[in-house]
Amino acid sequence: MVRAYRSRRDATYRVDIEGDPDIHCSMTLGDPEGNGAGRGAMAATAMRVVNAVPYVVDAPAGLLSSLDLPITPPRHAL
Repeated sequence: MVRAYRSRRDATYRVDIEGDPDIHCSMTLGDPEGNGAGRGAMAATAMRVVNAVPYVVDAPAGLLSSLDLPITPPRHAL
């Protein structure tokens, strides 16, 4: 069983997977300036789009989905 949820109290995302072994993962997004999870979550969402720009530019004309592009690894820049 997989359960994923977000704590309203501290903006922590949690995923619990029951199996062999059980996996419990917690992730709190923030930034060095202490602006909280909202800004960190927006940056994390934008990273995939920004890092995909070179692949979209090189792609043939037409509509693309994320399945048409390779996995976009981080480039240590935003």
